[in-house]
This record gives sequence, structure tokens and C-alpha cells, in this order.
Amino acid sequence: MRPVPRALAFPVALCVALSLALGACASAGPAPAAASPSSSTFAPASAGSATPTATTAATPSANPSATRNSARGQFLLYESSGAWIVEPDGTGKRKVSAGSPVGWSDDGSTIHLATDSTKSGCQVTELDDLSIDGGAEKVVPVSLKHGDWDFAWSPDDARIAFFRPTVERPCSPQANPDSRMDLMVADADGTHQRKLAIGVPDGAGATLAWTPDSRSILVIQQDDDRPWKGPIVSIEVQNSSPTQIAAASGSYVDAAVSPDESHIAYVATDGGFGAMHVANIDGSGDRNLGDSASADHFVSWSPDGSLLAILRGDRNDGPAHLVMASFPGGSQRDLVGALAWKGAGPKMSWSPDGARVAGIANAGGIVVVAAYGSGAVPVPGTTSATDAFWQP
Repeated sequence: MRPVPRALAFPVALCVALSLALGACASAGPAPAAASPSSSTFAPASAGSATPTATTAATPSANPSATRNSARGQFLLYESSGAWIVEPDGTGKRKVSAGSPVGWSDDGSTIHLATDSTKSGCQVTELDDLSIDGGAEKVVPVSLKHGDWDFAWSPDDARIAFFRPTVERPCSPQANPDSRMDLMVADADGTHQRKLAIGVPDGAGATLAWTPDSRSILVIQQDDDRPWKGPIVSIEVQNSSPTQIAAASGSYVDAAVSPDESHIAYVATDGGFGAMHVANIDGSGDRNLGDSASADHFVSWSPDGSLLAILRGDRNDGPAHLVMASFPGGSQRDLVGALAWKGAGPKMSWSPDGARVAGIANAGGIVVVAAYGSGAVPVPGTTSATDAFWQP
């Protein structure tokens, strides 16, 4: 089974992985009160609990399909047979790995992979790095367990964050599995694995995402039982200190921090339907930019923070539209419809210059939309792609 990369990316990945304050069609919403660390429903892990892991990597297999190419701005995509690279015009498509892509390194030189494998009878996930300029995949020698998931490299590529079941799950399915997760972090080479937070509820799917400065991790946590509510919490990596950003009475499905880290965009659900909000990074000044007749699914900041790309659908579970909102205080424009929003992987990815957004067509394949234009241009040869990671 392929692991689910989160693109709550503040990519990277969410989510969750936001939405807010900008459109003529926006309606004012209540501001979520910022809370003290003690109001978090999970506990920070004790400082100094780092446990170094083995540093000897397993011998990687050769990857003859990877060819030297220093060009930037390519697409990394997932198809059923592995990870592929293709130019935005559809040329030069080639398979680079049998693994499952999680995303690019910050400088676009390396592909991060997280692939399910079987070890000692248990299904675990192997992490690998692959240089885009050729060479063999390098195994990240982090010690993982059955049930570890949602692997996300920090924007500076120095660390890897992921969730681990608080109660270790056996290989066989459990009738009533424990749904609490611990937030884990390890150095990018697999060493110094430690807990940042314990007891994160996972009843409706906890989600994590790094802040752009790589200093903190956002966690969208939801209670185990209906109505699956819980706060958005920011946890500092160095000292495990949590700060509540959004109210514990809310239910959230995606979140992203602006490039300058002054604001957060998120999707808050109300009556089962999501609405994009935007707020100051401490949770104050919340503004609802959703459409009461629609349902928002994901939000992503442009590289310069001047635009928010929103996947907005109808309330009948149909295809999504790409809606562009200017920031701050600008109007919203519906650019194109019939986009997919369900399934694994990122559903929106910005070009390095912020001029275009890539998405997945509801009928299949990657499409590219100009941020200030309209209409979707398909990328040839990508009809089976389920993810679109634009190389930085």
C-alpha cells in the first residue's frame, strides 16, 4: 500500500494540509482566540529525550533510469509503477524510481521517497533520497515501526517529521486500534529520533505541516469521537513547546502558513462543509473567505504570499474549482473547474516563479493554470498521475 503524502504542504506538505481573509464574497467570521500552551489537548514530550538511531544505511539498489538533468521546474509525479519526472510541456518523461514520491528538497536537487515494504513480517515505510542528477537511491536509516506515517521533510531539509501510534500496533489488524499518535522528529540522516508531542488524537486523521522557517510544526488534531473537533497547534522543534492557534471547538482539514510567516490560511468545517479562513499567525483577526454555497478542500500560498489558491467544490461532492484570492483584501476569481480533490498527494502545486498553478484534472492528468488567467492546459502523458510536485 502506498503511503499518503500530505501536501498540507506548506510546500510542502499539506493537508494540510487554509483560507481566509480576502475576497469580496467573504463573510466575516469569529476570530479564534489564541490559547496558552497548557490548553493543548496533548502533552509536549520531555526535552532531552532524543534517541539516536543507527546511522549505517542499507545498500541502495542502482537506479539506471535516473538521467543527469540539472534543469529546474520539472514535475515529479506518482503513477502506479513509481515516481516519474516530466517537463511542463510533457516532454522528457522518464521513470526515476519504483518508490513513492513525497516531494522535492528545498533546492530541487533531490527527490524524497517514502515507500511501503515488509520487514520481519510487518509492513513499514522505507525512506529514501534520490539525486535528480543521477545516482543510486540513498536509504535514510531512521528506525521506523509498523504504523508510522505522514512523513514530511522540513523546508530546509534538515529534519523529518512523522506520526507514530502511541500504542504500538501489531502487524495484524486490530478490532479497536488505539487512535492516539505521537509526533516524532528525526534528523534528515535518520539520527536523533525523538518525540515532540504525545497523545495527538487521530480519530478523523491528524495532519502535520512545517512552518516555512523549519522551526515549528503545525498539527491539525481532531478528537476521536464526533463531532471530531480539536485545535490547530504549533509546536517548536527545539523545545517541544506548543502554542494553540485555532480554537479547540473547531474542525479543520487543511492549513498553511504564509511565506513571511505572518498569517495562517486554513479550512474550517461547519456542518460538514469547509470554508477557507485567513488569520494572523497567532490566530487573531480571523476572516472567513468561504462561500456559503460551496465547500473548500485545500488552500496553498503563492511563493511570494500575494495569492491564495483554493480548491472549492459544491456541496454535492462534485469536482472542485480552482479559485484564486489575492492577499491582503483582494477579490476572488474562479479560474477553472473539474479538478480532483480526493486521494493521496498534493492537489495544487505552484511554479517556482508563482505565475502558474498545477492541479489534477477530475478526468485524470496534470493541468496547468495561469495564476492571473483562466483555462487549464493539460500536461501530455500524465493521464495516470495522481500527484503533481512542481520542482522548486
